[in-house]
Amino acid sequence: MTGQSDYQNNLSNSTGKHKRYLIIGIIAGLVVIGIVAGLVLGLSGDGAKKVARDISTPSKALIGHWRTKASSNWEEYYNPNTYISVSTDPASNDTKSSSIDYIIVSEDKQAQELTIREWLGGGVGYDDPLTLKFNNEATEMGYQTPVTHSWQYFEYVDSRQAP
Repeated sequence: MTGQSDYQNNLSNSTGKHKRYLIIGIIAGLVVIGIVAGLVLGLSGDGAKKVARDISTPSKALIGHWRTKASSNWEEYYNPNTYISVSTDPASNDTKSSSIDYIIVSEDKQAQELTIREWLGGGVGYDDPLTLKFNNEATEMGYQTPVTHSWQYFEYVDSRQAP
């Protein structure tokens, strides 16, 4: 009978081990699923905490990175006193960048308009006023160029203030 008892003890011990391995396997599987789900949510942005952009006034809404709607070849990066204009020639892929200081001349919160003057430097002084117009969500802006009087429309990209 000792042989039968030893067999039952071994069977009982091995069954207990298998149960432990099964439980550990299930836990490990759930952990892996949790990590994968977290990565998917993190990469899609749904799990990321978003910082609200201040669009309470047109001057605050202007701050950040804007791209022309006509093409992706022209971008502007605004900070409170300067903006950097970056354009790329699609044929040659040459990129030109210029930094331009500006001052705020007026701001109309109701009309979502901001009038600025660019500093031309070189003894020239400030250029003619340029009025920027925003949509209600401040995701789009447009202005009429002083030279050609054509409208340029931009869409907000992100909060970066430099390329």
